[in-house]
Amino acid sequence: MQRESDVEFSAKQIDDLARVVARVIGDKLSGLSKPQRDILNHQLARALRYSDGDVSKVTDDEIIGCYEMIFEVWGAPFEAHYQKLQGQKGK
Repeated sequence: MQRESDVEFSAKQIDDLARVVARVIGDKLSGLSKPQRDILNHQLARALRYSDGDVSKVTDDEIIGCYEMIFEVWGAPFEAHYQKLQGQKGK
């Protein structure tokens, strides 16, 4: 059995998925913090692994679910804590 980290994607797979994600989520991507982007990327990679690397098998609903999970699991309290830490770094 392969671990998730053992599976790599080609540049084409990543580019294709990025285009689909941009189409499905659109402008909402620009409002994400770095930790939120990292979590989204991790969840999207899991969805792509689950579909055996076939971007066409990753559904719009899965992409929306990955995006929504950021706010359900890593929502406002996490983001507020992150922003506070970032503010402290700038001092």
